[in-house]
Amino acid sequence: MPANDDPRPILRSNPEQITAVLDRLDCQAAGCAAVSRRRFERYRYRMSMLTVEFVERDGAPGPRYAVPSRNISRGGAAYLFGNFVYPGARCRTHLRTIHDQTVVATGEIAHCRYVERSALLHEAGVRFDRPVDVELYHRGATRVRVLLVAADPAMHQLVAALLKARQVELAWADCASAAVDLALSAGYDLILVDMDRPDLDGYAAVRALRERGYANPIVALTTATAPEVPRGCLELGCSAWVTQPITRAALVRLIDAARIEPLVSSPRS
Repeated sequence: MPANDDPRPILRSNPEQITAVLDRLDCQAAGCAAVSRRRFERYRYRMSMLTVEFVERDGAPGPRYAVPSRNISRGGAAYLFGNFVYPGARCRTHLRTIHDQTVVATGEIAHCRYVERSALLHEAGVRFDRPVDVELYHRGATRVRVLLVAADPAMHQLVAALLKARQVELAWADCASAAVDLALSAGYDLILVDMDRPDLDGYAAVRALRERGYANPIVALTTATAPEVPRGCLELGCSAWVTQPITRAALVRLIDAARIEPLVSSPRS
């Protein structure tokens, strides 16, 4: 097929069936130990019809297909095909960004496998020749700059471990004055403040930042269960509060919210 022709869809399944297959693949991957060993983190990338253009061995343009995508990483992407695609085949993928722009990524088929119980669907993984900027294709890949204000080094290690592989740049301040200096000089998407340590005086840090016009989200971390404590944090200027010990799920919610819009609620773990 000439390369300048419209890409042809090669899937006989309807959109609902394709979505069900993609969901099932995602569920299976969630429980797979090999996922943690991947070189690049993968992000959900559901485009109903992306153009994949194959290249012949002599460099001549080959057929073009319209295929649904499953996920994307810095190093590659996965798509559904209606037939087997040989590993090593060269191709160009016309990726669409979150701003609906098209970026062409060259690469080759890394693997292809039949998807069981899918009516002859195959999943193919494409390895890009050069890493792509994943932030263009998934908001969850946007790097978030976080400042942790905590006197205990163990807490810094815990938060760093919980946020591993979450596209987070984590800084640490062990006193109120250092936190204020860092926040005002560098700026952060999110500040987490341990409000329980009197030697740290997180209250003073929050008060000083708000008085000096710092507007980005500040989240209080506290073990207190009495309602007046978190209420006092909010009145002081905190955007939200989270009960300690902090969990990965609570941190992920905060990070995801910081990527999209300012925090306006009070999430609790």
